[in-house]
Amino acid sequence: MVLEVGLGGRYDATNAIEKPLVTAITNIDYDHTEILGKTLKKIGTDKAGIIKSRSVFFTTERRPALLKIFNEICREKRVLFYRVSSLSSGDYQEENKALAGAISRYVGVSDAHITEGIRNARLMCRFEIIQNEKGKPLVILDGAHNRSKIKTTIDNLKKLKFKKLYLIVGISDNKDHISILKQLIPQADHVFFTRFQIKDRKCAHPKDLLAKSRKYLKKSAKTEICLDPESALLRARSKARTQSGAKDVILVAGSFFLAGELRKKWISEEWVLEHRRAFV
Repeated sequence: MVLEVGLGGRYDATNAIEKPLVTAITNIDYDHTEILGKTLKKIGTDKAGIIKSRSVFFTTERRPALLKIFNEICREKRVLFYRVSSLSSGDYQEENKALAGAISRYVGVSDAHITEGIRNARLMCRFEIIQNEKGKPLVILDGAHNRSKIKTTIDNLKKLKFKKLYLIVGISDNKDHISILKQLIPQADHVFFTRFQIKDRKCAHPKDLLAKSRKYLKKSAKTEICLDPESALLRARSKARTQSGAKDVILVAGSFFLAGELRKKWISEEWVLEHRRAFV
């Protein structure tokens, strides 16, 4: 059984498992700072609360200050500590693959099965190309919502060949809007500021996001405010074109809530429930 921590670590519900075989932490960044703390050390210390006595701990974290925290806790609790590295340092997907592979080998999974599992693995709304049909613009869903994840999104964009980027962006009110916007906005030729409509999570108002974004816009970039995300998608699809040599790209980013809401335009909840899988 594999359990994913909901938030942080020290006070997370997964601590009900007192003797896990393995615990692991991926690279740490500024997220949920209103709960976990404003510094990486505070966030790292909270996340390290999942480390349990006489288990084994794996991480892809590289920063010395955070590794020091992990080392001290592992020594105190008599935990074996493995730092996992990948050939593509800084690429979170490659680092996550290396981490999953290291843990799987430790628990006895064969290299052949690890290779097959990684080859077949797919993640919803993590730079997910949801539309790539001939004659239609490329549509990418990405739930990136913090500084490091946005950097990876942009790195992946740079691997694509396209004419114009149409960005649909909505961000939770409690996120660091500036760190997201100052990376994303300069990439776009047309930005649609919108909001998701999840009752349990407040979304930043599109007008506020536009105001914060003005200094980062290209001179030629256009902007629109669409209070309804489906309207934003409809507007983007009507403007994006497929041209000889390259397509325009529509990128939905800033929140898993937004990406998940718009994903239903391609794969309905009814289809997912009927087929018991999230991918067509």
